[in-house]
Amino acid sequence: MVRVVLYRPSFAFNFTLGDYYVAGLLDLPTVLDMGDIIHKINAGGVSGLCKMGFLDKDPKGKYDCGVVQEAFSKYYNWISSITSDAERLRWRWNVITAENHLCKHSRLYDEVVALRSVAGM
Repeated sequence: MVRVVLYRPSFAFNFTLGDYYVAGLLDLPTVLDMGDIIHKINAGGVSGLCKMGFLDKDPKGKYDCGVVQEAFSKYYNWISSITSDAERLRWRWNVITAENHLCKHSRLYDEVVALRSVAGM
């Protein structure tokens, strides 16, 4: 796998590494590689893992790389076990789309919490 220095980690990952993989210029990261990337970015992927219950939230935002890798592995394997091959094929499910889902889940979760507070729920 090619080592890429991340200037703005989430931007570089979302718009460079994923694109290079799709274009066939980089290999697909392994689950452990993606856990390491999520750890280094320490943004939406970590937040999604916390909000889905795969990672205990650290008030200081400091996470051990191995713990994040294990949490991502559990999340990835869980989604893979509850969906069919056809669903994962249709979604183009892989570690890149899994990381993207974590980021989207985190944002949606925050919106749902905000709407519930406005609605008094």
